[in-house]
Amino acid sequence: GITATSGERVYLTDAQNKYQASCLDGSPGAFYYRKGSGDGINKFHVFLEGGGACAGIEDPVINSLDSCVHRAGTSLGSSSSYPSTADFDSEYLSTNEETNPLTYNWNTIYVKYCDGSCYSSDNATV
Repeated sequence: GITATSGERVYLTDAQNKYQASCLDGSPGAFYYRKGSGDGINKFHVFLEGGGACAGIEDPVINSLDSCVHRAGTSLGSSSSYPSTADFDSEYLSTNEETNPLTYNWNTIYVKYCDGSCYSSDNATV
């Protein structure tokens, strides 16, 4: 059930319907939303869940990655088994001010990973 620290599941059905954005198995993407409070009510902390890329259709392209067909049958490729609420109240997503003094009372968006993508970046200023 919902507690003060649970996030509520939100399916990204508009993105799926308008732009065909979906998980590997065709289910809609999802995120969990936890409402902020106090002076954090207008601030947002967005967390992208990791999952690692999939590569290859039936067989993996390299041994360290799942094939996308295999991944589609897991929670890293399908939203079909996501519960209606999720508790991610720990570490830097904690609602405890001592544990997480910066964002403990901010609105928190926990974006679930299910599309097989890979994120990387490079900062040329460092």
